[in-house]
Amino acid sequence: MSSRVSNYRPPPTTSTVPVAPSTSRNVVDQVLASFQPSIRHDSDPKKFDDYYEKGKLIGSGGFGSVHSGKSKRTRENIAIKYILKQRVPKWTEIVVGDQPKRVTLEIQLLRRIGKHENIIALREWFENSVEFILIFDRPAAHKDLFDFISDAGKLSESVSRNFFRQIVSAIDFCHRRGVAHRDLKDENFVVDMDTKRLFLIDFGSGALLHNGLDTVYTDFDGTRVYSPPEWIMTKRYTANGLAVWSLGILLYDMLSGDIPWDNDQDICTGKLLPEDQIKSNNPTNQVPLFTKWSAELKDLLIRMLQHDQKRRIKMEQVLTHSFVKTSTLSYSSPARVTRSMTSKTRR
Repeated sequence: MSSRVSNYRPPPTTSTVPVAPSTSRNVVDQVLASFQPSIRHDSDPKKFDDYYEKGKLIGSGGFGSVHSGKSKRTRENIAIKYILKQRVPKWTEIVVGDQPKRVTLEIQLLRRIGKHENIIALREWFENSVEFILIFDRPAAHKDLFDFISDAGKLSESVSRNFFRQIVSAIDFCHRRGVAHRDLKDENFVVDMDTKRLFLIDFGSGALLHNGLDTVYTDFDGTRVYSPPEWIMTKRYTANGLAVWSLGILLYDMLSGDIPWDNDQDICTGKLLPEDQIKSNNPTNQVPLFTKWSAELKDLLIRMLQHDQKRRIKMEQVLTHSFVKTSTLSYSSPARVTRSMTSKTRR
């Protein structure tokens, strides 16, 4: 297992998503168009200053930056994401009003998804000659899941189960609307500290599903240590293969306080073994299934982290697995966490 560190994702290379003529939109696109919310767009950047106050820097990367902020009218907390046009990773075309507009693919994906209780909602977006400005909801008291786990050491099985059910609900919602997130990791979930509700964020690595979860991709802009073995070995993967593998890594991370494997060799050869078979001098690719974990939890982890993607469980099977189905959501209850894993440091 690795020492706990933030998983840096390098800025993606710029590319363009081919835009099909409007007369050739397929049936899936026509159906999914009905899910698109009325998200306001304004090409006048001056109006941004009329509506919002820009706060402190939250984070930055190859795309641009994210700041905190407030609505001047309602005083609600918001997040403001600035995406530099010269660094847009993928372009596409959408219709705004009755006019076609060339935008970053992230805007199209967020429009498709709409609203879900476990996905941070896009309120509206602005643009100028230099950048896109996206306005998101933001919980008043929040912490990303990476820091939440870091502060706790690791999470109990009951809290992990509760969080995981929220996570898979959000991912399934995206898939049903034709969107693959493609960078599922603890840093891309925000925890509302008052309610313990999780929110999925950052669709900057996302893509459209052109063939459902059987869609094959030959590009990957996500986080390496959450990528499946088939991507490392063949530079190809399916939407299902990536989602299920990444969710398995994330579930193990919540429960143990660390990701199981942190390098290509261990990702491709890693083994989950019963705790009593793990010795102090074992290879780094062997990680424990702890004795205290329930049988249903260990069964799900084994099924999700199959190195052969043909044997890996399908997303629909994850959703109906007993570990997920027996969870009872209670957003308002304080999360119970534990502090062990003292031999590991996440930062």
